[in-house]
Order: sequence, then structure tokens, then C-alpha cells
Amino acid sequence: MKKFIKLRHLEIKGTSALNYLPEGIGALSSLRTLSKFIVGDDRGCKIEELKDLNRLEGDLEIVNLERLARGNDGSKASIEKKQYINVLSLCCVDRTDDEWSMVGEDEKEQMRDVFGSLRPHENLKELRICNYIGFGLPIWVGDASFHNLVSVQLVNCHLCRQLPPLGYLPSLKYLEIDGIRELQYVGHMHYGVPFVGPKGFPALEDLTFKRMQRWETWELSVSEEQMPCLLQLTILGCPRLEAIPDELGQLRALESLTIWQCTQLKSLPKSLHRLTTLRRLIIDECPFLKERCRKETGGDWGKIVHVPNICIDGEQIQ
Repeated sequence: MKKFIKLRHLEIKGTSALNYLPEGIGALSSLRTLSKFIVGDDRGCKIEELKDLNRLEGDLEIVNLERLARGNDGSKASIEKKQYINVLSLCCVDRTDDEWSMVGEDEKEQMRDVFGSLRPHENLKELRICNYIGFGLPIWVGDASFHNLVSVQLVNCHLCRQLPPLGYLPSLKYLEIDGIRELQYVGHMHYGVPFVGPKGFPALEDLTFKRMQRWETWELSVSEEQMPCLLQLTILGCPRLEAIPDELGQLRALESLTIWQCTQLKSLPKSLHRLTTLRRLIIDECPFLKERCRKETGGDWGKIVHVPNICIDGEQIQ
């Protein structure tokens, strides 16, 4: 492979069984497309072979990051110099429940250092972090200097107990937080700075919380300056969530609300009747809410009677 010095595009998406890349990829200095880079350990392509591939553009997925042995290894990839990469995915291998429970303190600290050294260029538009090991994400995640970042996905970062200050990202439109099992609280203070600060999430349109097994408490500080563009809110598979903040009624642009498998939710926010923009409400596998939202007889019916499209457990209510 290293002899193909004029090669510009190496497309290897969908190769889930591929475990290694051949040594010498770093010599292909003409590469524009490298859809996936597999970190090697005792064999295969090492992370430092990315160092001089600064013409790469489009999508780049870096997988098997758990193979890096030292925190400073990631800096050898010079990700920050790759100004033409629009979409970046940083992934460790997925683990079974037993394997997650056996992650040691040293490994958690090591991976935080590794991910900290993989800070991308500020031109980045989409970021995905998957199967991250550690209590907290690196400090650059949520840095306001990423002024072009429109999409963030945090997937299966099971051990994280805090969220980064994503509200500072000025262009963020899509945020998905999926499978952070240890997270119990979502509020406006994380890492000592606001999660939703003054003018927080100024461009956010779509917010999804998904498979948050231990999430219990949600505090939302909302004013007219915060989340002014939010159109769609989705909450899926959060069985311990006890309440949706009453401040939800101040999200003046919200058009769609989906709640699924939130078995401890006892009622909808009192302020929901203020959401005159709400056009669609979907509730599924939420037994308390189902009873509360029965047409004309449920205790929450008055909060949602103005919504033209309501579907509960697959039944179209109105």
C-alpha cells in the first residue's frame, strides 16, 4: 500500500471486521480521503502515521483508540492541523457490561489524556465520540472556539458523570446524548461553567437524550435568550427520569416532543399549555403519562388539548 504514492482516495467504510491497516499509510501524502483509520498496537498502522496526512478532507473515523498506551500518543497524529476534515469520529471498541465494570482507574485517566490530545481543527462541523472510557470528556469538547460545529453525538460514553459545556457552541444545531449510563443529573453547572449559560445553545434545533439508564434529575434554566431555536426534543429510554422541567414552556420555538420508555414520569410540565408552537406530541411506553393524557378525562389533558397531532402508544388521539 505504501507504494501507491499517488493514491488520493481510500474508502473503507462498512468494514467492521477490519482490525488493522498496513504499516506505511503515512507515506501516502497525496491522500484526500481516508474514511477510517484503525489504530494498531503491536502490529498494523500506528497513530503517528496520520501526522503528515494534512490534505485529508471530508469524513475521518479513528477507531480502536483503546490501543494507545500513553496519553501523549494522540498528539502524534496532529489532528489539529487537519483543517479540511468536516466530520470526525473518535471511537474505542464497544464492551460488554462486565467489561465496562472492570475498567480500572488508570485506564480511565489514560483515555482522557488520549482524547484530550486529539483536539481537532476549529473548522470541524460534526463530532462523534463513541465508547469513551472515563468519568469526564476532555476539556476541548464544548470549547466555543469550534464556531463551525453544527452536530455533536456522544454515544455509549457509559462512565461519564458530567457533561461538557456544550451550550457555548455558537453554531450547534443537533445534539444527541446516547447511552451515558452513569449520568444521574443534567443541569446548568458542569466543570464549573454553565451547561446552559447566558444565551446558551443559541442555534440548537434538535436535542435528543437516549438510553440514559440512571438519569433521574433534569434542571433547566431557560430564558428567552436560551435555546431560542429548539424545534424538536426527544427523550428515549430514560426509565428513572422523574420529571421534565417546568421551564420547558419557555422554549417558544418547540414543535415536536417525543417521550418513550420513561416509566417514572408521573406527569407533563405545568407550563406545557404555553407551548402554542407545539404541533406534535408522541408518548410511548410511559404508563403514568398514558393515564394522565387520556382525552378529556386525564389530568394532563388541559395541558395538551391545543396540540393538533397527539399519538399515545401508537393510537392517534387527535
